[in-house]
Amino acid sequence: MKVITIMGSPKKNGRTAFTLSLFEDSMRKAGHEIERVNAVDIKINNCKECYTCMGKSSEHGCPQKDDWDMVFKKIMAADAVIYSSPLFCFDITAQLKPIIDRHFSLMNKDLLKGKLSALLVTCGGKETNNADCVQTIFRRAFDINEGDKFKTTVVGTYVAESSIEPDFEKRSEVVAEKMFNDFNCTIQSK
Repeated sequence: MKVITIMGSPKKNGRTAFTLSLFEDSMRKAGHEIERVNAVDIKINNCKECYTCMGKSSEHGCPQKDDWDMVFKKIMAADAVIYSSPLFCFDITAQLKPIIDRHFSLMNKDLLKGKLSALLVTCGGKETNNADCVQTIFRRAFDINEGDKFKTTVVGTYVAESSIEPDFEKRSEVVAEKMFNDFNCTIQSK
């Protein structure tokens, strides 16, 4: 299986990257191909809501010339896409937001149908009442069984909470292991 991970943290070596790396390492050891895109390294403009993309069903159709085309091609070549972000003001980061917004060009098309997806969030506080909204929004947009906008199968939404606490790394290991196990179960059931 080919997996692309999109890391939305402004820090390439922060807590989100640490947790995501644990998952990526487990997937590699299991024989899966992993490629990471760091949102801070690419330039993706905001969606202009021009609706040009809606006229194209077999491609993203966005007329903007930036790194969206490259990211789109990586997503299309993958079997699964993991979106990861620290929680900023109860949402994903400004670095990941343009990437998610440019998914507008994929809305109500079958381009992502059959792909697995997941959301990994790290947050300084507890999961309850912190990451609940971003998880709901992700499922509504990406899960073919809930929102049907992008038509992926959401394997799960995962939160590594209390990232400011000294035991964060141990709890991150538990979250990454759950993600890995959930992906393996999903892959085996296909």
